[in-house]
Amino acid sequence: LLLAPWNIPYYTEFPQQNNSYSTGRAQKKRSFEECCAKEKGTLWERSPDLDSACNWIIGIRPYGSYERCLPQINLTICLKNIMGNPMNKKLESLYQLIHSISITTLWDIPKFLMMNRRRKKDLFKRNIMKFETKAIHIGEEPKFKEGGSGDVVIPVHLSSTFARKKMDKPTHGYEYSRTGNPTRNALERRLAALEDAKFGLAFASGVAAETVLCLSLLKSGDHIIASGDLYSGTRRLFNTVFNQNFEVEISYVDVREVKNVKKAIKSNTRLVWLETPTNPLMRLCDIKAISEITEGKDIIVVVDNTFMSPYFQKPLNLGANIVVHSTTKFLNGHSDSIGGAIMLSDDKTYSALKFYQNTTGAILSPFDSFLVLRGIKNLGNKDGKTQ
Repeated sequence: LLLAPWNIPYYTEFPQQNNSYSTGRAQKKRSFEECCAKEKGTLWERSPDLDSACNWIIGIRPYGSYERCLPQINLTICLKNIMGNPMNKKLESLYQLIHSISITTLWDIPKFLMMNRRRKKDLFKRNIMKFETKAIHIGEEPKFKEGGSGDVVIPVHLSSTFARKKMDKPTHGYEYSRTGNPTRNALERRLAALEDAKFGLAFASGVAAETVLCLSLLKSGDHIIASGDLYSGTRRLFNTVFNQNFEVEISYVDVREVKNVKKAIKSNTRLVWLETPTNPLMRLCDIKAISEITEGKDIIVVVDNTFMSPYFQKPLNLGANIVVHSTTKFLNGHSDSIGGAIMLSDDKTYSALKFYQNTTGAILSPFDSFLVLRGIKNLGNKDGKTQ
C-alpha cells in the first residue's frame, strides 16, 4: 500500500533491465491508481510523505480501504521493481520488513493488522530504524494522549502497586511491580529490539536470568552441553545448583570445534549453552554451524552475548533460540547497575520464562531499569569507538 504515492505499475515478474520500475518486458497488471479508480483520492493525496504512509499501514490513521486491489498486488515484486529509483531508498528497509513478518501479498496483510498497535509499531520501528536510533527511542515514545506529559525519557515508576478503576481490569495491564512495571517493560522492549527479538525480559543480575532460564526449561535428568571455558558464575550455577541439587547433567566441551558439540549430543540433551567470545579468554565459536546441527532435535541453543553486545552480533539471526546478557557490562556501561536480560522470539518459551520471572521475583528494579535504558542510548557510539 505504501507504493501508491509513486503510481508504480505492478508486474507478474521482476524486470531485468537496470532494476527499473518503468521498463521491462514483463507483463503489466493494472496500476494501483487504475485498481482504485473509484476511490475519492489516492494514498499519495491523503498521505504525502513516507512517515504518514507508514502510520497509515500500521493502523494509526485509518485512511480508507483498498480490498478490491488485493488480488492484483504482490508487495515483494513491487518493492523489487522500485529499488532502482533513488527517491525510494527508504523502502529497502520496508522490503526487509515485509519479509520479517512473512508478507508476500496483500492477502497476508491481516497477519500484520491483527497485531495490537504497540506490537505493530515496535515491529515496524525495529526494521526501519538503525541500531543507534533503536537504542535511543524504542520503549521511550512520548505519550501525547490525555493525561500524558510528552516526556521523552520514561519516568521511574517506583510504585509497588497500581490502582484499578475497574475491579476486574488492571490499569494498562499493571497490578503489581513484580509482575509488571512500566519502566522495566520499556527496557524489555528496547532489549528485544536491539537483538531483533520479539520479547525481552530484565532480571536482577545475569546469573538471575540464567537461573530463571534453567528453572523454566530443565528438569532432573536433562543434559546441558556448555562451552568449556564458561564464565565462572555460570559454571558455579550449573555445578553446585543444577547438577548437585537437581541432577542435571553437564558436559563441558571445546565448542570452537563443531564436531565436539555434535559428538556430545545425547538423547536427553536439552540445552547447548554458548559464550562467544568467552569471559575472560575471548574464545569464539560458530553459532550458525552449531545451531544447524541441533535442528530437529528439540535442543535449545542459548548464547551469552554479553561480551560482543547486539551492536556487533545478533545470535538469533544466526540460528540461536535464546540470548542472555549481563546488562552490568556493555549494555549499561557505567558500572553503576547490576542486571541481566533474556531475549527470544518463541511465544511458548517466553510465556514460561515470564511465569518464572514473576514466580521467583528475580526482577530488575525500576531504578536499575532506568539506568540501563540510559546506558543503552550510547551503546552504538561506545561499541563503534571500540571497534
